[in-house]
Amino acid sequence: MKKALKYIIPSAIGLVAAIVIAFTRNVTRQETLNQVFAILSDAFFAPGVCITGIGLIVWAGSGGVFDMLAYGIITLFDTFRKNISGRKYKSFYEYRQAKKSENRKLGFLLAVGLAFIAVSAIFTILYFSV
Repeated sequence: MKKALKYIIPSAIGLVAAIVIAFTRNVTRQETLNQVFAILSDAFFAPGVCITGIGLIVWAGSGGVFDMLAYGIITLFDTFRKNISGRKYKSFYEYRQAKKSENRKLGFLLAVGLAFIAVSAIFTILYFSV
């Protein structure tokens, strides 16, 4: 259940966003099926790109792209403390090793986002075929 919950939460958020976008653009009052497909394509593409983008940023962060920046900010705040010797990480190497041990699986965000983009592509194909 915990594994499925990782997929359900971003899917629900994306679906709510798609529904809001579709109803904001009055999908129920369109006269032709072509217009409905165009709105649904847009409605699924926007949350798909957002979820995929967040997934890519989180994936890059888990790969260590932002480690130097995070360590610098932690060190900056530690210099304002009165007890400097109580720092958790004495060097960037220790910080990097601690972050490597926190291996988190975040591919589910990419999968959900790409699924929304795929649904958008299907509606786009239907738009051009009708």
